[in-house]
Amino acid sequence: MRIALFAASCVVLALAGCGTTAPAPAEPEATASPVRGATQEVPDDWRWETYGRVQLAVPGEWGYGTTERQWCTRSKKEKPFVGRPGALTMVGCSGTGGTEGQAEDFSLSKGGQFVWFGVSDRNRTSASEQEQLTSWVTTGDRITFEMAGERVAIQAPQALREQILDTVRLTENDQNGCPIEAPFAGDPDWRPSGPAVTELGKVKSVSACRYGGAQLGSSIKVKGKKAARAIKAIAEAPKGGGPKTPAANCMQPEDLVAMDQIVLLVEADKQGTIGLRWDGCLHRGLDDGTAVRQLTRPAVRPFVTGPNRISAWTGGARLARIHQP
Repeated sequence: MRIALFAASCVVLALAGCGTTAPAPAEPEATASPVRGATQEVPDDWRWETYGRVQLAVPGEWGYGTTERQWCTRSKKEKPFVGRPGALTMVGCSGTGGTEGQAEDFSLSKGGQFVWFGVSDRNRTSASEQEQLTSWVTTGDRITFEMAGERVAIQAPQALREQILDTVRLTENDQNGCPIEAPFAGDPDWRPSGPAVTELGKVKSVSACRYGGAQLGSSIKVKGKKAARAIKAIAEAPKGGGPKTPAANCMQPEDLVAMDQIVLLVEADKQGTIGLRWDGCLHRGLDDGTAVRQLTRPAVRPFVTGPNRISAWTGGARLARIHQP
């Protein structure tokens, strides 16, 4: 099933190709299974990316951006990036006539270098569920394929394109230890089972697993002192949840399983789980299973960077001050 991330909302940003400093790639979980099989070894300075069950590796210096951003909206400073579905500014790229404006997108000189997860297809509503690469299409410098319900595009020089393609595999747990299926799948009443965030000490790391439609869309891992400070900030956040937005601004009733949210997996002296929900209007907060706390910038911001960045939301400037750079 194709992941529906970043639902349309009242605020729209164009955030393509935002650069970040990538850590050395961790070895994927043993549940990852090779698909193409030409070569599964990756350079030490590459990193792994996962969307749904599809996992692949890219050069570590690549940034993050938005799938299907138009070629004419490219920043001149844009670096190669990994894109996921998000808010876009549609300005209508034009060429010298006919369909040339669209064709420009398939060239490295105009379209740039990227991997796009969650690519749309006007002629098909969903991608193939087969657990192997299918529906190959090569246009210009881009190859698009389908696998396990996802549609992926790789645009890069041919040698690099083939090198990335050779790393494609399926997985049930991503490189940061996030399960592909959310713990709240099929259960709108789900809450973590504890312990309380105030009981978590000696924090080593936090895996921030971002889900849309209960399927994994991205993740990051926060480590060391930064992780400890973020958990401390959650523990210090006021109880009660929020900030809330008037219900009239959102579709009702809110589908808590379909909404975007992040699950925090805390490695500490006790293993903890915290739900971080910002989507919608009425159910926002940080939930450790014993209390729901208010979203605050120190508690949220460390977990919504890189691939986890939020590009669309309801709630205006108040929520933006919490999660935006």
